[in-house]
Amino acid sequence: MNLLISGATGFVSNSIRCNLDKNINSVKKLGLISSKINSKVLLDNLNISPELIDLQNFFNCKFNSFYDVYIHSMSAPRNSKTRYKLNLINLKKSLEVCLTKNIKTFVYLSSGAVYKKKESFFKEKDITVSSDEMQNTYAYAKLKEEDVVREFCQNNKINFIILRLFSFAGRLMMNRKEFAIIDLFNSAINNGILVVKNPKVIRSYMHEYDLGMAIISIISNIDAANKYINIGSPEPITMRELGYKISEITSANLVLENSDYKDFYVPNTDQQKKFYKKKLFSIDSII
Repeated sequence: MNLLISGATGFVSNSIRCNLDKNINSVKKLGLISSKINSKVLLDNLNISPELIDLQNFFNCKFNSFYDVYIHSMSAPRNSKTRYKLNLINLKKSLEVCLTKNIKTFVYLSSGAVYKKKESFFKEKDITVSSDEMQNTYAYAKLKEEDVVREFCQNNKINFIILRLFSFAGRLMMNRKEFAIIDLFNSAINNGILVVKNPKVIRSYMHEYDLGMAIISIISNIDAANKYINIGSPEPITMRELGYKISEITSANLVLENSDYKDFYVPNTDQQKKFYKKKLFSIDSII
């Protein structure tokens, strides 16, 4: 497989890149696309020499190697007011590049946020937020992009794989405050007090190693073509339980706020298990 990845400095791309040495037989060529090419960062821990591609050169099809799988991992900055609009523009440009360069498989990184909320494990066939009532939110933007990928690929005979990502943890995410485990640890260590605002909320966390390995295993398998696949851990944990575990490790005082807010965000991973059969890191081993 000749693999091309955009958003090369992001945490998902890094999770994939850091596991390529374990899959050297499946990846023959590697291309990394970024608007800010940092060769030192991108070359760390790699046993394969990648082609480093500037984002504009990618959009202009100015790169050398032939690739058969492209992972679309690029995203506009989170604080950008035009984030969703720019992401959709760049997605459409990327699809056109794949068509022009005869890339056979387009892998789109979506999110479990596209599912309508419920209190049981999300399955790929579950009801999503309504694409007919698009709003300016992350979930609606992701679902709209899924539809664009599917329609374009079907019309142009390109295989697609849509991966719906859930929640993750690991050293590559140390500077990302939106990941609850890191945020809770930082609060406990820096303040000596750990405040859990919504103790009844239920989440699950996949280690970055499993994230990278699962994605590589899926995109390497022809049976994954034209499928929607959840990526994550099926091991649920309440924020109350997570708070107790982290407070015990850090010796921080635990404060559980009196909130009745409930939210269940855990994937069914039966599809994932068809391609990545290894036992996942447990929540205890992660923290």
